[in-house]
Amino acid sequence: MKAVIGIDIARTSYVAHVNEVGTKEFSNDQKGHEKMLSWVKKNSEGQQRLFVMEATSTYHVSCAYFLYNLSLIHI
Repeated sequence: MKAVIGIDIARTSYVAHVNEVGTKEFSNDQKGHEKMLSWVKKNSEGQQRLFVMEATSTYHVSCAYFLYNLSLIHI
C-alpha cells in the first residue's frame, strides 16, 4: 500500500494529511517539519510514501528543501 501525504502550505503553518489517517497542523519551520515527518512515519509504517504539496508563493520552500535534503522528494 502507498501512503499519500498531502501538504497545504501557508505562511506560518501548514496542514498535512495522510490518507486513511487524518489531518494535522504543523508550524512552517524546522521544528514543525521534524514533527510532521515523525507523525507521517508513525502513521505510514511499512508503506511507500508519496508527498504531494501545494506550493503557495514561496512558503513551501522550507518544507520542500527539508524533505529534499532527506531524499524524500525530488524537485
